Amino acid sequence: MFTNSTKSQHAPIRAVIIDLDGTLPDFHMAINAMRRQFGYAPITRQQIALMIGKGSENLIRGVLALDHDAAGVEQRFADAMASYQSHYLAINGDHSALYDGVIEGLEDQRNGSRR
Repeated sequence: MFTNSTKSQHAPIRAVIIDLDGTLPDFHMAINAMRRQFGYAPITRQQIALMIGKGSENLIRGVLALDHDAAGVEQRFADAMASYQSHYLAINGDHSALYDGVIEGLEDQRNGSRR
């Protein structure tokens, strides 16, 4: 929830991080490459989308939990994470795309019409 910094005890906002591209297609490719390496069936982008948002470790644990109980997830986690990271680094950016309006927004900001 956004807090109006002029009416709160929080410091004013000095910077904002903006996600400019959709990386779900890259996650999808890397996760399924990892799954293929370990003999698991591929999963859909929709399944992956439900697991995104709490970091890569949580993502990989969630993916492994589709096939294993908690003990099985932890037993396989280190190898699965290493595999995922290797596959992701190999294809990072190959399948993602800028969100609609990103170029225009960046140009507006550069030209001073947005802050």
